[in-house]
Amino acid sequence: MRGSLVAQILATFATLGVQLICTTQSDHLLMSLLSLVLEGQISPGSLAVYSLHDGSADRLAVDERGQIEGGLRGFFEANEEQLRRHIELLKSREPLRDRRMCAHAGTAG
Repeated sequence: MRGSLVAQILATFATLGVQLICTTQSDHLLMSLLSLVLEGQISPGSLAVYSLHDGSADRLAVDERGQIEGGLRGFFEANEEQLRRHIELLKSREPLRDRRMCAHAGTAG
């Protein structure tokens, strides 16, 4: 998996010795950075991931496989719930779409 351009740029700066502090709620950016660790483009020690909750910050260990020890509670679950809701909405609209396609196909002749 090729990382996002932003992750690539951040990794380039990091390998040049520039210390960066970024905040994000983007799982895409985080996964891209973790993928760069897995690909060997950045070392696990050069990526510090912190989880902020209830007024405290906890550093989460990143291993050489680009995985976060213990995972990220609450980070991906929100996206998972949004995805489930989106799928349910798509399913509920599917019969309507199928009827429209059938009606359109019937007038195409």
